Amino acid sequence: MIPYNKYTVPFLSACGIVCVSWGYHSSISALFIIGLLILFSSIVLVLYQDKKLALLITESKLSHDTLSYEFHQSLIEKRIFEGKADEANKIRGEFLGHMSHEIRTPMNGLIGLSELLLEKDLGPQEREYVEKINVSGKNLLVLLNDILDFSIIQSGNMTLNLQPCNIRNLVDEVSKGLDPYVNNDTDFVVDFDETYPELLILDPERFQQIIRNLTMNALNFTNEGIVKLVIHCKQLVDKDDYLLNIDVIDTGIGMTESKVNKLFNEFEQGDSSTTRAQDGLGIGLTIAQHLAVLMGGSIYASCVLGEGCSFSFQMHAKTLNNLASKKSTIENGFKFAHPVLLVEDNKINQLVAVNMLKKLGAEVEVANDGEEAYKLIIQNTYDLIFMDCHMPVLDGYDATRMIRNYEGENEHRIIIALTANILNE
Repeated sequence: MIPYNKYTVPFLSACGIVCVSWGYHSSISALFIIGLLILFSSIVLVLYQDKKLALLITESKLSHDTLSYEFHQSLIEKRIFEGKADEANKIRGEFLGHMSHEIRTPMNGLIGLSELLLEKDLGPQEREYVEKINVSGKNLLVLLNDILDFSIIQSGNMTLNLQPCNIRNLVDEVSKGLDPYVNNDTDFVVDFDETYPELLILDPERFQQIIRNLTMNALNFTNEGIVKLVIHCKQLVDKDDYLLNIDVIDTGIGMTESKVNKLFNEFEQGDSSTTRAQDGLGIGLTIAQHLAVLMGGSIYASCVLGEGCSFSFQMHAKTLNNLASKKSTIENGFKFAHPVLLVEDNKINQLVAVNMLKKLGAEVEVANDGEEAYKLIIQNTYDLIFMDCHMPVLDGYDATRMIRNYEGENEHRIIIALTANILNE
């Protein structure tokens, strides 16, 4: 086998020409024939290498075409997958919105009617029953909200609504709402650092949700002793920047370190057995951790089995020193003796809302859908309009658009949206 490189053909050609020329002039036929054979071999070698090169080029083209085809196929499949994923997310969002509205609507009716009933003159046993109905309804609503929030977090659609807030008011609202969950053998204490700024910029709903979930978890696992909610603010180098620290400390059943490491896992509980004494889905702490990260903070936990647990939530927040918080004007005895239009298709929600508004002294008229509301607004004057978003015939969105188009330049009716949908609308 003749080794082939870039010098092979020129060398063979030169040898062939020398042999042919020498044999021809010397009349040596054998040498002449050998020279011809060498020249022929060089020609064959050139043709072979050209053919080989052509085959390599062809194979390269085929390989390129195959890769190009596979690449384009992968692009097409990716776009199809992305399209299906977008469609699936859209369907998921619509389902969550629909489920939120359909389940929360009767739950709001149940809770609202029980609260109206608690204002009546009831006997001790009747009051106890209604109170338990009210608390059970709120518990179910908390579970529903947790499931919906968890789904929103999983889809990556959770957003924040940042605004200046008085954190003392936010914490007070949460602590009052937790009173029904404190058993007789447990003390619930709120320790608030009085050096906090008047206003901090954060998402009030999500901030309260984190505190509520952490405290509810502590109350749920503390049969006796104390649950302490401690709020502390520390001013940083930047005078408008604060480190907000919330500690929830309990003297409950506690847990081992191995279980603490799993606390923030989805559907994980300290006691996952079928005989556990505590209820819940096991996603409250998971949601709290996700919300904390979304707000630029974090949650840490430490526990001792048989002694209790401590949860610490930390986050940074800016303050607005140049703004003064507005004092609430709604106090005991507040009255709103003005004409109000309630636009709501659900009869139970109508009953709840009408009674609550009448308690404030309002003159309430009811429309069952947006079309009825539009006709009433043309005929009458209302100082306030409560508009349900989802209704048959004409929903709240389209009805509001029609009202805005009807209004003149100097008219702008106050319309407040009512919705049982937990998603952004």
